[in-house]
Amino acid sequence: MFPPTTFHRYQPTGVNARDILNSVIYNIPPSMTGTLYLLLNPEHAKILADEGWTKEEVKAFILE
Repeated sequence: MFPPTTFHRYQPTGVNARDILNSVIYNIPPSMTGTLYLLLNPEHAKILADEGWTKEEVKAFILE
């Protein structure tokens, strides 16, 4: 995940969509504002898709 001018790699814990997304949330720097880009590897993207998560649902979960 990265804002436009930096890059931050995280190592998700867990094997389900909620655990992966919680790993993302807990790795967002507290002082970050603005745009966030999230790149998932194919394995994690498949887990989210298999559990029925849409891009909009992922976005809403992170924003919440």
